[in-house]
Amino acid sequence: PQNHYFEEGMRWGALAEAEAVRTRSGPSGRPLPPGSPPDVSGAYWGLTATGLRAQNAAPSYGAELADSVWGGGYALLDRAPADPRVHSLLGLLHLRVMTLPATERRIGRILFGGRVLDGATWDDAERHLTRAVELAPADLGYLMDLARLHDARGRPTAARMLAQRVVAAPADGHADRQAIQRARDFL
Repeated sequence: PQNHYFEEGMRWGALAEAEAVRTRSGPSGRPLPPGSPPDVSGAYWGLTATGLRAQNAAPSYGAELADSVWGGGYALLDRAPADPRVHSLLGLLHLRVMTLPATERRIGRILFGGRVLDGATWDDAERHLTRAVELAPADLGYLMDLARLHDARGRPTAARMLAQRVVAAPADGHADRQAIQRARDFL
């Protein structure tokens, strides 16, 4: 199953990049946000697939994959600093690491090292997820990711407000319907 996520993500990445270059739109069919060069789509989807693979991998391999997402994500941020997808990717990476129990993070740093386990912070997770919402305020998935962060940080009122905003929004495609369902489940 791990290779399936990676290979599927790479396939989608190549298709997304070709389509974005051709139409100046993302996989949802929406126009790419301003500041989103179409040539980063393939790299973004490849990093997303690698991140999914890291979550399902054995600890040492997962740490290695997470480090590649970290390095690739920050390199992509240098190329496309106004792309909300890149901020979302990095924010979710920080969030995923910070929601691991402190003992697991400490043991992981000792056994596997890596930039992610050393460098992930709550503040960076919030900064990147907030920036994704600022750059693409109509993207309900980004709003729900920010709600998850607020919930994980012990801010239930802020999390609930964002989730209610998502539920009240009209669905514009499958991704929005998924975000609305996640918000309903959260509430």
